[in-house]
Amino acid sequence: MSRLLCVIFCFSIALPGVVGCNRHTESPAKPGVLIVGRWETMDDPKNGKTVWEFTKDGKVTGSSGPEAASTGTFRFVGDDTMEIAWEGEDMEKATYKVKITSEELEHRVVSINLGDGPRAAKGPTTTMKRAKP
Repeated sequence: MSRLLCVIFCFSIALPGVVGCNRHTESPAKPGVLIVGRWETMDDPKNGKTVWEFTKDGKVTGSSGPEAASTGTFRFVGDDTMEIAWEGEDMEKATYKVKITSEELEHRVVSINLGDGPRAAKGPTTTMKRAKP
């Protein structure tokens, strides 16, 4: 009888790995992985095209129209929240709410820090498409 219980116990432990649980399921990519690459808006007759480029090592470059490019570093502080520390005099850090897929990036600035602490901001939502190589 104890041998039978042992067999039933062992079978009940092994069965989930054999039936159902052995399916391959892909986990969704993390936003910090999806964002790597070059993103651009559609051409705006007034401002030109905005381009952001993110690298694996946490660097970002952004340009809008004929203006010089800004550089900085980025990090995700949640699946839908990204901080960018822009270099230069204008802004030290901005926090964005983001939605990202493999082909589209939506972002909206929700706070800025000009060196005197974070302040709430309500920026417009910008949609960018992954740039074609």
